[in-house]
Amino acid sequence: MKHNSLYKAVFIPSVLILIAAILCMIIIPEATASAVNLIFTFLTYQFGWLYLLIFVVCSITAVWIGTSRFGRIRLGDEKKEYSEASWAAMMFTAGLGVGLIVQSFVEPLYFLSAPPFHVEAMSDKAYEFAHMYSQFLWGPMGWACYVPATIAVAWTLFIKKKPSLRLSTSCEPVFGKHTNGFLGKLVDTIVVVGMVGGNATSLGLGVPIVATIICQLTGIKLNIWLTAGILLAWFVVFGSATFMGMDKGIKKLSSFNMYTLFAFIAVILLVSPVLDILNLELNSIGLMFDNLGMLLLGTDPITQSGFPQNWTVFYWAWMLTFIPVMALFTARISRGRTIRQVVFGEAIWGGVGCMSAFALFGGYSLFLQRSGKVDLVGILAEGGREKAIVAILETLPMANIMMIVYVVLLFLFLATTIDSTSMMLESVCTKNLPSTEEPARWHRVLWSLILMLMAFGLSVVGGLQVIQTASLVVGAPLIAVAVIAIIAVKKQFKTYELEHKKPDSFK
Repeated sequence: MKHNSLYKAVFIPSVLILIAAILCMIIIPEATASAVNLIFTFLTYQFGWLYLLIFVVCSITAVWIGTSRFGRIRLGDEKKEYSEASWAAMMFTAGLGVGLIVQSFVEPLYFLSAPPFHVEAMSDKAYEFAHMYSQFLWGPMGWACYVPATIAVAWTLFIKKKPSLRLSTSCEPVFGKHTNGFLGKLVDTIVVVGMVGGNATSLGLGVPIVATIICQLTGIKLNIWLTAGILLAWFVVFGSATFMGMDKGIKKLSSFNMYTLFAFIAVILLVSPVLDILNLELNSIGLMFDNLGMLLLGTDPITQSGFPQNWTVFYWAWMLTFIPVMALFTARISRGRTIRQVVFGEAIWGGVGCMSAFALFGGYSLFLQRSGKVDLVGILAEGGREKAIVAILETLPMANIMMIVYVVLLFLFLATTIDSTSMMLESVCTKNLPSTEEPARWHRVLWSLILMLMAFGLSVVGGLQVIQTASLVVGAPLIAVAVIAIIAVKKQFKTYELEHKKPDSFK
């Protein structure tokens, strides 16, 4: 079969679904918004327990995979394709990057004004829980959902050596002969739509903040042409890096992204009460362990405050939409590593990395609020996260320069995320792609263009909030994909164990 040929059975229905969704939002925006919100409310309140349960199962599975004897198995016979630093940077920035750099500053403020577990708002205890809760959502528990699918894909690529970077191929131990039939095509179509929906959320977070900061620095008014210019600039960065490929584009962009982040962190450290934040962080870790059972499984069924549904379930639903890109991308860059290294690499570089960012940035925001320097909670309530971010950046030395650095960070984080997503989208929509090859360049740029045009269309009709919620609705079928991935990994391990009974087979 010809390599790099378009897989029309997945590409065409995926694009048609995306076009239909955009047309519905443009032609009947109010009806679409109502329908999406109704479905999402039904899913979160009636099946929120299922989202909570699947993440617990994924976490247990991840620990089992990482600590079992199968963890010693090396993915492929070659040496590591990337250095530890490059591998960690690509994996970290391919995930929830832009959400991290935005939410780490403002999310603790939401929890401060409306804390979990019925804690009194703005109280001393609320400050403690506000600092802790985001770290729970973004920490290793959140990243654990990616592990089973990542290992399933990596096993297919490097152990079974099948030339296909698609989740459906990794489901073969479960689907059997139906892998190349309707079930396989259905999984890949869900994967494509889910990836686009998840990245729409990232665009929805990033574009308004960049526009607000530009307006703050230049004095110009926010308008649709500014949004178009921002998206065009993003497309140039996305398209260029994606066109250059994995090594020349995404690898270098990810590395530059991390250097810029470290420089930004250094400035925050200079103006933050570091010892107080370290003290608060240790307390947050203690709170997390002390309340772990309720954090994982609490649904608040009696008082029905809606907090678990609006936050924990919402986040788990959103993170499900990133399972395909994180599984495919992490597997793609992990040739030569052991399964254990991949499992704990995602947990440490991803989960602990996010916790560290929330510890520092969230701690700084809470410090500004508690010290009375800035009423960030009030600004957030009146002007939204965009105004709150600007208010935080204005407290830094060389505020205008730091705003520019922050905009660059947003560009880089979203660029690496969407570059990685574009590459995985084209891989899913390409027939028989060997793990050592990359898809056709025109295909990469096409997906970058589709993402940009979708974002612009949504900005025109003001539908970003709808698509953020819609992406979570679209992600619901990925619960089934996560379960199938867990079963597939167990079947793959069992088959391997039967075929390799000698003790040294697991080295």
